[in-house]
Amino acid sequence: MTKVHLDEMKDKKEDNIEDLLAEFHRRFPFRRKPSSIDNLTQGKLYKPFHKTSFFYWLETKLRPFGSLNLYSKKPWVSAQKEIKTFQSLLRLLMDDKKSIHEKIDAPWEKISGFGGDRHNAKKILCCYYPDGLVPIFNTAHMESFIKKLGLDKRSKSKELFKEDYKNLSLGKKYQVLTELFLQFKKTHSRFASIPNVNFMKYLYGKIKDKEHLGEKWKPEAPEIILAKTSKGLLEYEEPKIKNLIKLTKAVKNSKKNSEPKDRARNDDRNRMLGRIGEELVLKMEKNKLRKLKLVSLCEKVRWVSDETKDGAEYDILSFNEKGREIFIEVKTTTGNFDRPFYATSTQVNFSNMKRDKYYLYRIYNFDPKTKRGKYFIRKGSLTQHFNLASSQYQAVVIK
Repeated sequence: MTKVHLDEMKDKKEDNIEDLLAEFHRRFPFRRKPSSIDNLTQGKLYKPFHKTSFFYWLETKLRPFGSLNLYSKKPWVSAQKEIKTFQSLLRLLMDDKKSIHEKIDAPWEKISGFGGDRHNAKKILCCYYPDGLVPIFNTAHMESFIKKLGLDKRSKSKELFKEDYKNLSLGKKYQVLTELFLQFKKTHSRFASIPNVNFMKYLYGKIKDKEHLGEKWKPEAPEIILAKTSKGLLEYEEPKIKNLIKLTKAVKNSKKNSEPKDRARNDDRNRMLGRIGEELVLKMEKNKLRKLKLVSLCEKVRWVSDETKDGAEYDILSFNEKGREIFIEVKTTTGNFDRPFYATSTQVNFSNMKRDKYYLYRIYNFDPKTKRGKYFIRKGSLTQHFNLASSQYQAVVIK
């Protein structure tokens, strides 16, 4: 993992975030002009594959400002159905007279997918108040950072609300933790000059560094930062891309005209590469379950594609941190993350049917000799994360 250096972050526009936020506020001027919220229609809120919707900007364009990692569009579909409720809650978020905790403690649970830790509401709030909030949306992460910084959330809780921290509502906890972050930044000159978004990235960068924190941050399952097996080594790394990865659109002309022997040799090589990748992920999943102390489930992890050979709907049957079944497809290439890969119609259809339990493990820059490479994970259907285009057709004689 790349270490984060504070000096490099001073006065830096992280991923051009200031320009992105300015454009976001121009398109959706809800804080400056609250009446414009009335113009947020269902189509403007969310429309699949449209890059002008509020949802697309919040989750994709403004990802450098903090990732939601929703893996599903369900919350936004729910918001569409409850558009009046969403508009009402959005007005409350934009009300400068309301406190942070009032905004987060509002009845977001009325919209399916917006309750719980209120990640969506926090992200929206941070995008409109970038100077007053640190864009960290996970309460457990915030509490961990506060502890590592040596800050006292209990005293702050008493100061602000005259209550024990453990008895606070989610919104009040968020306000306590936020004020502690801002107070820390203000009183430490080495942090005072960097934007809040860079401070967030600095914290997440250091939390993964054993030298600074004495322990390794545990990301949410099933992602494992470093997955080492007796067969090889895979390093988790999110590709730095602006657009969705594209599935192959067509077979290159050089391959079309290649000799049958060359095609057969490539097919054999790809099958061998695929098997190595699948075996690594199989072992990685078993290691994950052992670390989660779900040892009894290790023996139930199945290499389905090896058992059924051709035509399998997915490669590996495994389990998540709650012991529930998940279906894993593994795609391995020696090239970079954007190298096209092939998927059968069976695999695509299955990913659509089981999108809530379906995971793609994309292994790239893989060296079959050393069995080392990088990988990232996508949850959900293949059509959700990739642009699919046919490269082969089955032809049947017209009678």
